[in-house]
Amino acid sequence: MVNALRSGEVDVAFEILSPLLPQVAAKVVGPPAVTGAQRFALWPEVPTVAELGWSAYVVDSWNALAAPTGTPPAAIERLQRVATEALRQPAVHKSLRDLGVKAQAGTPAELKALLASEIKHWGEVIRTAKIEPD
Repeated sequence: MVNALRSGEVDVAFEILSPLLPQVAAKVVGPPAVTGAQRFALWPEVPTVAELGWSAYVVDSWNALAAPTGTPPAAIERLQRVATEALRQPAVHKSLRDLGVKAQAGTPAELKALLASEIKHWGEVIRTAKIEPD
């Protein structure tokens, strides 16, 4: 997609930030807007899609750590604790921010709630748009 933007094959694309950062820095492509609820810290001058008039359009990307079903609770608690400690390290936080990632730790219960919310939201989008699998 980045190559299609660079070549002019497409005029607009929706992409996660990290592949675009070098292209924007080199002024090869420009970010007309970000899709999240808030402006991106590295591009404070770039508005959100909602600020441009599409208030219902907010799409954030996220990542999570997962473990197989049946993983002992103590192992999950340790993984969550170590991940949270890592994300609190200034160097890790900065490295992730520089890649376009907002570092935010959470609990397994918060992740479960996020997944339920995402399934509900995107399920409604799919039903409203009448999207059918091929």
